[in-house]
Amino acid sequence: QYHGRLGVIGSKSMWNALTKIAIESGISSETLSSVNCPIGLDIGAESPEEIAIAVLAEILASHKGISQLKLCLCSVLIPR
Repeated sequence: QYHGRLGVIGSKSMWNALTKIAIESGISSETLSSVNCPIGLDIGAESPEEIAIAVLAEILASHKGISQLKLCLCSVLIPR
């Protein structure tokens, strides 16, 4: 049974603070480890529109079965 995925927009420091509060509130580390933060491919997005594209790109890559490692290797092999 598919339970979906959860992604959070935010910085690593925000996620660390949220994780601490969640664990203190009784949410298991196992549950938190399944959350993807920050969500979105690392394309240097800054504006809300760019962040939306990065998030959609990650969702599409996941849906198509393309791994983050493969995407990372493509960015190394294809110069900007």
